[in-house]
Amino acid sequence: MMASVLTIISSPSWLWVWEIVEAISIVVIGIGCAGEVWADHHKFADAFSSPSPITYSKDKWRRIFGMMVVGGLVIELFAFGLSFLASNREIEGLHKANLELQAKLQPRIITKKQISDFIFLTEKISKKMPIKIYACSEGDDTYQFARHIRSMFDKAGFPRDSSRDGVAEDLTENLITHVSREIGWTNEWPSVFLLRYGTNDLIYCFNDTPKEVTNGFIRGCSESFCKGFN
Repeated sequence: MMASVLTIISSPSWLWVWEIVEAISIVVIGIGCAGEVWADHHKFADAFSSPSPITYSKDKWRRIFGMMVVGGLVIELFAFGLSFLASNREIEGLHKANLELQAKLQPRIITKKQISDFIFLTEKISKKMPIKIYACSEGDDTYQFARHIRSMFDKAGFPRDSSRDGVAEDLTENLITHVSREIGWTNEWPSVFLLRYGTNDLIYCFNDTPKEVTNGFIRGCSESFCKGFN
């Protein structure tokens, strides 16, 4: 319970609260220090001209202002500790976001693990059809990433089509392609779009293709990738 409360109050969203508390505590400490100086130098008077009431009044005000100083320091230390934790968490969040942004700016690649996983998932497909890899004209790393995908399909045993180097482009296909975003679409773009097209009648049977669970993966176990390709 205490750990969850501490996590909440030390979150970056609470940083402005503790900064305000720190500022208020500094003001309280300043008033307390100034009040102690005032109590030491102020000449207290009473109706009977007796030193006892004067001493009592001076000590009373000293205690009041001294408690203000101590209370302000305690609050200042408490707020400083929480603001320190909150600022560190905010810095960590910014650092993480910066690393994620740098990773997104890096050229996309297909890793060795992804290749081995893809080969495993498709190894029971006995009749592998040619897969056409098409590189859109948009993006700085599009063609290089398409070459990586082509290499992955090659290693998995999928034949190439007639495209040069196994990757079709706008320049070679005499096409100009671009991807548009519909109004209201806020999700991140996928790295790959899977398109199915042709002039014959295709039966899309991906939902009823037999599957098996192996090593945590769900993979097809049919003899061909899909029925109905002529």
